Amino acid sequence: KRIDYSLIKGGGITMADQWRLSTDDLIDSSETDLDSNWERVDSTGFGTIGSAMTQSSGVFTFPTTGIYYIFFQIWGYAGSGTDYLRAMIKHHDGSSTQTKMADGRSYMPSSHYAIATANLLFDCTSTSTDKIVFYGGGNVNGNTIQGATDNNRTYATFIRLGDT
Repeated sequence: KRIDYSLIKGGGITMADQWRLSTDDLIDSSETDLDSNWERVDSTGFGTIGSAMTQSSGVFTFPTTGIYYIFFQIWGYAGSGTDYLRAMIKHHDGSSTQTKMADGRSYMPSSHYAIATANLLFDCTSTSTDKIVFYGGGNVNGNTIQGATDNNRTYATFIRLGDT
């Protein structure tokens, strides 16, 4: 039996994009706002589908409404002592209100690297009031959230799955 894919809501993936931190950021609290040093991934072989996400001061704006899969990985280094590493995704209402939507944590022993992840399915119903921000964190100030301009250490993936 053949499937008529034109009848499936959304018609398939129409957007995929990735962004990463280009430099390290120091953990300064359990909720460190990752509001600077974001760059769109541009390494050899990188591919995208559709229109790109945009960001200003760490606030990410969607190109169109729809249901999105968002994956966030944070890579940390415990140079200042044993800690936990935290990865958070928050909804930003386009004004001043932020609401935590996903929060992942992992153990980070002293002088070691660790990875924490958070992900969610997000329904963007308005590109002006449905935005996303990312936070890292831990309890030991001075530990590092790792960034790089030539590979994905701390990064976010956005995939539009279909219509809202």
